[in-house]
Amino acid sequence: MKVVQLLTVVLITLTLGLSVSAESTKGTSNYLDWNALVITPVVEVANPFEDMSYENINLMREYAALNDKFYHDLMDKNTEKNVLQKLALIEDKLRLQDIDAKALYKLRHILIEQNKRNNQTPNLAVVNKHWHIQGYMVPIEFTEELVTSFFLVPVADSCSHSDMPAPNQIIRVEYEQGIPLTTLGELIVVDGNLNAEMAVATAKYHDGQRELASLYKINAERIESINVNLIKNRG
Repeated sequence: MKVVQLLTVVLITLTLGLSVSAESTKGTSNYLDWNALVITPVVEVANPFEDMSYENINLMREYAALNDKFYHDLMDKNTEKNVLQKLALIEDKLRLQDIDAKALYKLRHILIEQNKRNNQTPNLAVVNKHWHIQGYMVPIEFTEELVTSFFLVPVADSCSHSDMPAPNQIIRVEYEQGIPLTTLGELIVVDGNLNAEMAVATAKYHDGQRELASLYKINAERIESINVNLIKNRG
């Protein structure tokens, strides 16, 4: 009898546990991971720079800058001669390591275009769907107190000179009622429908401004600081 009672208690406990688990997920929306915004890269050409030493990468950077200068800048004969000498010197240094600087310079342009296509192609599997996504705000339009338009990015960034994510890692957010400017630098949760829409706008920083390109857009229904524990309060 005791065994039967014990089994009954266990079954009731398991049933209640399953009921609670089901209820806890009921009515909740999906949280979108930033990695889901990135498509599987289309690799048409392998990147040889990935296996190069830091020293050789710097030599190629200098080589590319000199080539760009030679082909695009107006120079007098002495400057042109000096640039050509520097190019030849770098070519010789790299040739000793079986590295063809001229070929890599041409390949560089192909790789840039390849990366550009990958970074500017939206993941159609996540667009036109309702999501919650966490990130940090970079203001575009704001008053003294409220931000109504901003870029949402995956990492905190407060300087106009910092490296910014690719367009497929930036979401433009429109929020008519505005979010307090005091939340700048805080982790926030944006709630809304995600659309694929390429846009360029001027981001505002405390030390200046810069143009950024975003691949996605959300007309936000709700925005809250992560500090208010939005995840626990939804449902």
